[in-house]
Amino acid sequence: MRFQMMSEKEMVETLKYLRENEEDDRIRLQVIEKNLDETENRQQLITREEAILAASMPGIQYGDKVMSSGDVNHDELFRTLEKSNRIYHEAVDDLLSEKNELENNLQFYNRIHRCINKVRRELRVYLEEYYIANVTAEEACRKMSISRALLFRQAQRAIMAMTRIYNLSLDD
Repeated sequence: MRFQMMSEKEMVETLKYLRENEEDDRIRLQVIEKNLDETENRQQLITREEAILAASMPGIQYGDKVMSSGDVNHDELFRTLEKSNRIYHEAVDDLLSEKNELENNLQFYNRIHRCINKVRRELRVYLEEYYIANVTAEEACRKMSISRALLFRQAQRAIMAMTRIYNLSLDD
């Protein structure tokens, strides 16, 4: 995965929704992994070989609508099996694609956390208590016992430092 440089504005948005996005993506990844396990454990109702054998026997009916014609190349049962396999593989491909995307997102979040830990502690508190906590300026000022002017000044310094550290980390 290739990470891209971010502006300070993009960094603010990333930090603002970091916890929520990270939690949502972890939950979605668990669901997808469970779905993949269930899909892989699910066995086909009928194998390709069984479909060919059944298709070669004229006049056999399977269920209400699928009937063998006796011609493997034009058999409804065989076409149904092929369509079922195609749908199955498309579903697995979609799940794997989404799983890869979520794993990439989690790598991104891990990089963000590593960068946060590199910010000086006196600035990191502004990232954690204001941006990541996603609270209003009043709430952050009250919690940190500081003025709005100091909050905004230090929060801006923290974002500048965080963005610089993140963008420099892309060279690693």
